Amino acid sequence: MTNYSLIETRRVRLENEEEIKLDYYLTDTMRQVDGEGKCIDEVNLIGDETNLYGIKLVKSGATCEEDEILGVTVDEKIAIKLLKVLADHEVTPISLVDVVDDWSTEVMYS
Repeated sequence: MTNYSLIETRRVRLENEEEIKLDYYLTDTMRQVDGEGKCIDEVNLIGDETNLYGIKLVKSGATCEEDEILGVTVDEKIAIKLLKVLADHEVTPISLVDVVDDWSTEVMYS
């Protein structure tokens, strides 16, 4: 089961004068993981349970869009920090996956 907590909301006026609302949610999913923090498939549930935090974005306006990425990190503070960066830069659902992919690559290799 995934829980959703609204963390940030932004109202943005686009170049065409359309106003959109962006809602940034923290997702919290309980999963079984092994000792290295890797998710285990449902057939071989071994290891400890842990919370995995992710992000859901919802855009409301003339058109509605949403996207989410579950299990970005096991650290709630890091997930909230990432959410605030996404909100500050007004990231929309259509670019969420690319932005989080770039962020995770930078975190892993820096």
